[in-house]
Formats: sequence, structure tokens, C-alpha cells
Amino acid sequence: MRHERRPVAGLTRVLVAMVVVLTATACGGTNEAPKQATVLPTPSASTPPPVPDVTATGLPVGVALSVTGSSPGTESGANLDFVSPIYSVEPAGRLDHPATLTVKLDNAVPTTTSLVVASREGAGKPWTYQPGMLTPDQQHVRYATRSLNQLAVLSVDTDSALASFQAELTKGLTSGVDKTVAKPDCAAKDTARELGYSVVSTKNPTLQWCFGLENDKRVLKVTNRLFGPIQVAHPKVPVVTAPQVPAVNAPWIDLLGTTSDFLASGRSVTYDADLEPLTGLSVSAGSNATIQSLRLLQATARALSLRVASFGARATNANTAVKSFLAMPQCSKSLGEGSDAMLAGCFSQPKLVRVYGARGALLTPLLTAPSTPVLLRTQAQKLATTQPTAPQQIDVRRAAPDFTALVGYWSGHTRLLAITGDGVGIETLSNGCCEIVVKLTYQLTDPVADAPAGTASAQAKITKVTIGNRKLIKGRVPRVGDTGVIRVNQGIVRSPYLKTSYCSPAKAKKGACGA
Repeated sequence: MRHERRPVAGLTRVLVAMVVVLTATACGGTNEAPKQATVLPTPSASTPPPVPDVTATGLPVGVALSVTGSSPGTESGANLDFVSPIYSVEPAGRLDHPATLTVKLDNAVPTTTSLVVASREGAGKPWTYQPGMLTPDQQHVRYATRSLNQLAVLSVDTDSALASFQAELTKGLTSGVDKTVAKPDCAAKDTARELGYSVVSTKNPTLQWCFGLENDKRVLKVTNRLFGPIQVAHPKVPVVTAPQVPAVNAPWIDLLGTTSDFLASGRSVTYDADLEPLTGLSVSAGSNATIQSLRLLQATARALSLRVASFGARATNANTAVKSFLAMPQCSKSLGEGSDAMLAGCFSQPKLVRVYGARGALLTPLLTAPSTPVLLRTQAQKLATTQPTAPQQIDVRRAAPDFTALVGYWSGHTRLLAITGDGVGIETLSNGCCEIVVKLTYQLTDPVADAPAGTASAQAKITKVTIGNRKLIKGRVPRVGDTGVIRVNQGIVRSPYLKTSYCSPAKAKKGACGA
């Protein structure tokens, strides 16, 4: 069955009518041009305010930090470079408790860079230094402080500074024998060895010495010929001329004590060497572990002081620094225990700050570098091996006096002189029969004989006087304690007390001393 087509045509007309109506409605039903649709802006995040170059946390309540100015830094020494401007911040002055500041750098720096924060109270004032910690972004440094003022961040050229420090340290540790040191001069060396004196020394290059007379006194002079200081032990030996202690070594004395003489390189000391018969004296000289540690301490402090000055910071006198180090018990107790003990006991970061103040922060990288302990061990070993391993000892001895040239019976008319082997003389003067006029007993000392010339002499001191007949004594009566010199010349003895002479048996036979 066929369907009619009318309904389809009618539907078409309806659809067309609807389109016309909708179009007219969209156009407002007027002949005006269509309006443009409004375009809404794309939503976006708000732009944050810029971060200040210097920020702080932990400030007191009500205190806000602000940067009031900045200027480029200019280095005044070597091995330090500004890596940030010099910032001026407010409020300036001391804080009641520490605050943490974060400082922006000019550029990002490597994580291996050694950084310090410098601060000062104002332009022209000295800088103080402290370590700074690089933040993970490598563009800021963070540090703690109790003061707000001018501040800046500097990088330390550790490699260059370390090389200079270690070169200076090594330079200050010359060791071995100084062959330019002259031997001391003593007068009357041959005469000093008379009366039984002898001097011997161990084979050792530590000392130059001489034995002689000075102001009629026997002396022993010793001179240190090593590059480093030594100590001279002299038990019960009086000092005639004390050694001078250089200012550089003055801080050492309290530590080393005064039981021995401190003798710097090239310096001398003189000892009294007058001895009684059958006695002696000894002096011994050498270096030791404590002196070697002190040398290492001195050289290290000197090198550090030079580094401080080279950085452009306020210099510290090396002698003053050594004195400050030695005043710390942990440091002084470490000396003589090896270079590692000295490094830990004397040169830790807190001790560097105590000695050098805030400038110690500049020096810490030099002492904590891995190569520094190795260098100190090497130098300590060199000091130990280039110095004599045993002290040098010098012995002065005086033998028993030899009275051989004087011993015997010497005679004259009505008089007799007997001298024993131990130097006791008995001189007797009689009246020619059986009455003693005077009898003297005396002790001889310091005999000197010249056998080829037939001469001899000795010092004499009266120990006893016996008077038989005062009237027969001419002149002054000798007394106990009187001294004089008894002399022998070609077999004839001359008495210093009774002004008379005595003959040997051979001379007596010839009547040389009376009938």
C-alpha cells in the first residue's frame, strides 16, 4: 500500500518555520548587527613580593630587619674575595639572644667553597669573621649572630692560603748543626789545666766549649751550635754568666722550668769550674721531645699570624700567640706527646678563636685541611732525627795534688822542714841545742812543678803555731790562717813565714843553707 506524501511536505514546512523563529530570536528580533560575545580573562596566580637580600629569624618580638644600603666590597688582603655586597642593616647593635640571618650572594657558588661572614660595627671599623653555611640553592649563606650591623660574605681561597701557611711553617723549622757558630774563647787554657785539672767531652756536635781562666777563676764556657734551642743541666755548678733568652723563646721558660739553663741557638753560658782536689763537675746539653714540640708550636703560631696579616685582618704577634696557647692547660699538657696531640690540644677551632679572636674563623680551614696533620708529623720526625740522639756531656775533674817535687826533708842550721806526700809541712826552728823556738804546721795546696827547670811551688796556709821562745823570733810571730807561697828552686826551699831557707840533702852538703 502506497503512503501519501503530504505529511512529509508539511513536516518540512514546520521545520523551516522553527529555524526562522529561532534565528529571529537570536538576533533580537531586529535588524541591528549582532553584538560580540564578552571574553573573560584566564585565571592566573598572583606575583609574590621580592625576597629581601638579607632575612632574619629569631629576632625579638617587635623587631624587624631591614637593609638600608649595600655597596661592593674591596679586599684588603690575599686569598679572600667578596661574594656578596656589603649590606648595612637595621636596627644595628647587640641582640638579647642569637638570631639566624640568611644573606644573598652575588652568584651561586660551588658547594666546596669555604665561606666566612664578615661583620663590623660600621664603615672603617675592623671586620670580625665567623663561618657561614651555604644553603642548598648555593645562592645564600646562613649564620647565627648576636649583632646587627654591616655584613658581607667572603670566600676563602683555601688552596692558596694553605700553600702559603705550610711553606711558612716549614721555613720556621730549620734543624741540624749550624756550622757558622764560633767556638767560645777562654784565656789561659794551658794554665787552667794545671793543678790536676782535666776536661773531657763526649763526641757530640751539640756544643762548642772551652776551659780556661776568667778573673783568676777557672771557667767552662759552652755555646749551642744547633739551629734549635737546647737545655743545659748543671747540677750544683754555679753560673758565672747566665745566657740571654730571646723574646721569641721567653714564653717557653715557665713550661720548661729553671732546673736547667735554656740555651738558644748560638747563645753561650759560663760556669764556675774551680774545684777542690778529688772533685769534679758535669754539664750535659741536648734537645728533648718537649722542646721539639715547642718549636713546632712556635712555627705554627708564626705561620698562622702571618696568614692573619696576609688576609688583611688585624695582625697578632706570634710570641703573644704562643704565650696564649701555652696558657691553656690542654695545650701545654699535649707538648712532648707528638704532633697529633699538639694539633688537637692547641689548634682546635675554639682555641684559635680564643687566641686570634673572630679572625680564628679564617684560620680553621688551614688547620683542618687533611694535609696539615701529615706536614706536622713529617716536621716533628725531621726534628727528632736531625738532632743528636744523646745529650753531650762535659766533665771537669781535679785529681789529688801531686806534691812529689816538694816532698822530703829540707834542712838548715838549727832548723828543719818536713813535707809529706799529702802536702802537710812542718817547719821547726830551734836555738841550736834542744829548745824549740817556733814550730809551724801548714797545709800545702795547688802544687806546680817544672821538673826540667828544677822549680816547684805550692800555696801554704798555717794550721797550727807552737811558740817555744818568743824572744828568739825576729819580727812578727806567724799566726794560724796566714797564707803564703812556698817555693823550690834548684834544691833550695824558701819559707814564706820565717823568711829563711832550707836545703835538700845534696845542697846541705855543700853548705848552701848554713853550717
